[in-house]
Amino acid sequence: MGLGFTLALTAIGAVREILGSGHPVCRCGPPARSEVQFMELRLLPENMGVLMMILPPGGFLVAGLLVVVKRMIDVRAGKAVQIAGAHAAG
Repeated sequence: MGLGFTLALTAIGAVREILGSGHPVCRCGPPARSEVQFMELRLLPENMGVLMMILPPGGFLVAGLLVVVKRMIDVRAGKAVQIAGAHAAG
């Protein structure tokens, strides 16, 4: 259980950091001081971070989106999705 929780928190933190900061995800080539980069992977345009992602509500939003992605993967794999809570029948 501890490893799964650690992976979930790492995934939430990684998504929040990437979307919130707007920094490059991966840089390969000369040191960062150089203007020329051999390869640079960006998910967002430069200096376009989403402020809400680094604030507390961003954590809840990312956690909810990860649950949705997990359920979509389960549905595509043909697994039965159990509905619980307020929407449960019975």
